[in-house]
Amino acid sequence: MKPSNLPISAAIPSGPNSEDLLVLESVQTYISQFHILQGISMTIKRGAATVLLGRNGAGKTTTLKSIMGLTPPRQGTISYDGQPLTGKTTFEIARCGIGYVPEDRGIFRDLTSEENLLLAARGEKPADYRRRLEFCLELFPDMKRFMRQKAGTLSGGQQQMVAISRGLMTDNKLLLIDEPSKGLAPIVVKAVIDTLVRLKEHITILLVEQNFTMASTVGDYFYLIDDGHNITDGPMAQLIGDKELTRQYLGVTVK
Repeated sequence: MKPSNLPISAAIPSGPNSEDLLVLESVQTYISQFHILQGISMTIKRGAATVLLGRNGAGKTTTLKSIMGLTPPRQGTISYDGQPLTGKTTFEIARCGIGYVPEDRGIFRDLTSEENLLLAARGEKPADYRRRLEFCLELFPDMKRFMRQKAGTLSGGQQQMVAISRGLMTDNKLLLIDEPSKGLAPIVVKAVIDTLVRLKEHITILLVEQNFTMASTVGDYFYLIDDGHNITDGPMAQLIGDKELTRQYLGVTVK
């Protein structure tokens, strides 16, 4: 059964180019003296799942952090839903309607699962919180068992459920997810894939993922970057059909 109570409004178009939800133009980001992103450009379509791919160190995580203002770009522009994000603080960007699930999940280990979700929903109306919580519990039925358990005692897969649910506790239109399969057993990865396939029907997703099975199953579109530069992009079916490209840049042999 699909989750019924939508926690977001991703399907509602707005702005002159309603298909384009997030646009990066020639983004250049430094970490200390290191020039990580060297002119990254991307357009994330509303209502789709886009996967950002590349080798370790290519700049994938930095791209997500640049969007969220955690590593602010020095040059280039980022716009979301027709409005500029450049110059905004991370708090302001999050309030625009962007959820972020970081690579390390970023949960508060000394708080219970429920407290993590309540904290993320701070300021929301109680009815909206209950509706979104119900949605998440339909996505992750197992989460009912450990809502009162401290997050630091949970398995990696359980922590990932909490981390993704936390990104759905407010009225977000876009969810950035960084390496959700990292450190998880194959059977848990399969469960996360199934969940993301269901979730993308309700919210736009920008996914960073090394697991090509997950990337190719969840993604509608892809961007491939290397050493902070755009390499190519297009429909995911195009990448799946290009064995040389996946071998060269991802070390993956597609059968």
